This record gives sequence, structure tokens and C-alpha cells, in this order.
Amino acid sequence: MDPFLYVREEFNNVKRALDESLRFDYGPGGQTGDYYEECRFRLAVIEDELERLHSGTVSAGQTATIVGQLWDLANRLALIERSHLGEFSWPFAEAIREIAMSLLSEDEGLEGKVEPIIHMIAEGTTYQISHETVMGASQKRRLYTVAFPRQLKHHVLMHALFGHELGHATFYSNRQAPSLFGGDPPSKKIIAILRREGPLRDVAAATQWLASADAPATVKAKMAKTTGKLTETNLGHWLVELICDLFGLALFGPAFAAAHRTYLEPSTRNAYEIDVDKASHPAYALRRQTLIGAMRSLGWLTPVADTGHRKVRAAERGLIDYIGEDGLSSWAATFTDAQLGEVFEVIGGHFVATDTPMARRPDDVTLVALIERLANHLPPIREDINEDGVSTTHSVRLDEQLYAGWTYWIGRKALDKTPLTFFELNQLCDLALLQQRAIDISKGTRSV
Repeated sequence: MDPFLYVREEFNNVKRALDESLRFDYGPGGQTGDYYEECRFRLAVIEDELERLHSGTVSAGQTATIVGQLWDLANRLALIERSHLGEFSWPFAEAIREIAMSLLSEDEGLEGKVEPIIHMIAEGTTYQISHETVMGASQKRRLYTVAFPRQLKHHVLMHALFGHELGHATFYSNRQAPSLFGGDPPSKKIIAILRREGPLRDVAAATQWLASADAPATVKAKMAKTTGKLTETNLGHWLVELICDLFGLALFGPAFAAAHRTYLEPSTRNAYEIDVDKASHPAYALRRQTLIGAMRSLGWLTPVADTGHRKVRAAERGLIDYIGEDGLSSWAATFTDAQLGEVFEVIGGHFVATDTPMARRPDDVTLVALIERLANHLPPIREDINEDGVSTTHSVRLDEQLYAGWTYWIGRKALDKTPLTFFELNQLCDLALLQQRAIDISKGTRSV
């Protein structure tokens, strides 16, 4: 078959798929229309190129780029079929979109700020944000795909893990990334801070640390048997993963640390396990110790609940023990609290520059109010009702609701005579996010 005729046929197939994609119900707001228009723009550019090629002799080599662009579009259109309502938490998806729009918008100089297109889908078992790293003439706006695990669609307490994925998206795709993570001069950038001292400062130090006398026996045994060695690439990957964990903590606070432990610990055979031959991720113990050190430097390992609220304070103390104590060897603490505090100063500065809210914990009044609602099996929002029955609602941030949800879960037996299951708790928190969005819209405030 003539190469041009095949490519033209593939073009028509993708065009039909694009038109058919509009039959799904995507819910209020969002960027589905933007996503469609971006795909249509890219298709129009391809069509112009096909018309240009048609005027001359066409070879298979000339059509290869177009075929690649068409297949990329076909894959993106297939994602639309997994983005209809009911497959993930709509209010949490909107919160992720708002955060991503702040973090990932790009300054194009005279053209002004170009906002990304954030597309939500239901996926398999993992949290993931995929992104376009290279932009060409056929693309106007960068596309990001946020994948929610289908089986966890109502589990908003676990969705705090998206903070890590937003870190990846920022690290690899944002044009501001060099000034945040590296660049010149790099002395105040995150990677430079983490590599200034400690066992991860360079490959030689990391290799010596892995084989040190303080290392767990399993690590030393692995190092003795391994056929490879730790490389600069391995070390770079480790640092990126640890930075993205810190990003998640900065976005969602202690709720991220709770979700992080809940999600990763059951699948970790050995907390110190390191596969040096293909080490794309640091050992779980390193990740836990990094989060603990960061929370300690931020003062997040002391309760906010007043001593007068005995049950709530005990529940919060339980949460802090869960996220702040792991029983792991101090060998896995690769950074000082001072280093981690400096990293948060850099992240905080970036959040201010991009109008991205930094995580915080609720105050005593808010936490107690949210916990009392959950103990009565009500969505955790703040509502005061006076003697005349008049209701007054308050703005509560997403990270505050998540903190209350995790606090209830850890202390549920002391807080509630008939404790909620984890699924029921997440359903109530999911409903609270929806109600809070309505409250914020009515007040003209922002809850993220």
C-alpha cells in the first residue's frame, strides 16, 4: 500500500475517534473541552503537513514522523474513554487540577503564562501523572494525564500520594525546574543542598555507606553478592524520588506521610532492600527516614490538639507516632534536619512564586470540630449552628480535612463507639470535599 494512502487513512481514523470521544459524560468544569481543542489543533497541523507532502513524491521516511504523531494522538484519545464520571473522586480531581495549574503553568514571555491541560483518568493499581517533556510546533499547550487507581476511587485519604507525582511533573516538565532543583549557581537549589553532606553526596560516599559496619546485615550481604555497583545515574534517581516525597509532604502535609506508609509498607519485603543492579528507587527505609526528618524540622511531630481535648489529642498523638516513628535503623537517615529544613525553604519560596498553598495542619478548634463530625459519622466540614438554628459554615483546607481523617482513623476506637471502616471513612471525607467546594464557591474562597 502506498505510504501516503495509509497515513491518510490513519489520519481519518484518528479524526473519527476524536469526534466520537465527545459522547462521554465528564462532569462540570474541568478541561475536557481544552483537551479536545488541543487534540484538534494538533490534528489540523498534521493535516496541513499531509497536504504539503501530497503535492510531491512521498517516501516512507517522510511519513514516519506523522505516523508517530497520529499514534500519540490515538493513545491520548483512548485515555478520554477512561475519564468519564464515576471512576474517581471528582472533588479531589479538581483539587489536583488546581494545584497542577499553579505549579505547572509556564511563562512564555511576550505570550504570557500558558496553562497546562490536566486530564483525569482511571487507571490500574498505581498513582501516576504522565507528561509531555518535549513540545513542538504542532503543540500549543502541554498535556498532563493524572491516573487514579480505579479500585481506590473513593479513598481520598490515599490520594495524598499524588503529591509525589506532582513533584515528578514539576521536576521533569516545568521550565522553572532548573531554578528550583539545579541550575547555575546551584548553591541554594534542592539537589545541591541534599548533596552538600551525608552519605548521598557522591557515589563514593554512598558506596562506602552501603558497605559500612552500621549497615543492616541484609544490605552488606547484598553489596557483597552484587555484580554491579552504584552509579551516578542510580544516585540521581534516588535523589529525585526523595525530593518528590518531600514535595508530596509540602503539598499535603502529614496526611502524605500517613498515606505513604500505608501504601508502601505492605508491599515492602525488606525496608532496607536495595537492588544496586537496577536501583531506580531508594530503599523504603531511606524514604521513611527522610519524611520523618522533614516533619521534625517543620515541628509537625507535636500535637496541635489542646490538652483539654483528651481523646482528640490522644488520637493525634497516635497519628504522629505512626508517621514519626518507624523503628528503623538510624543508618537510613541520610540527611540532617537542617538540610531538610533548607529544602523546605526552597520549596516554600517556589510555592509563593507560583501561588501554590504550602501544607499546614489544622488548629485545635478546627481539628476538634472535624473529628467530632467524623465521630458522629458526618462529613468533616466546619459548621456552627446557633440557638436559632442558623448555620454558619467555615472554609477548611484539603490538607486539614485529610489530617483530621487520618487522625480519626488512628484513634477511631477511642473516639467512636461504632468506628467507621476505612472505606466508610474515606466516603465521608470524599463527600466533605464536595461539600467544602460548594461552601468555598459560595464564599469565594479557596480550600486547596
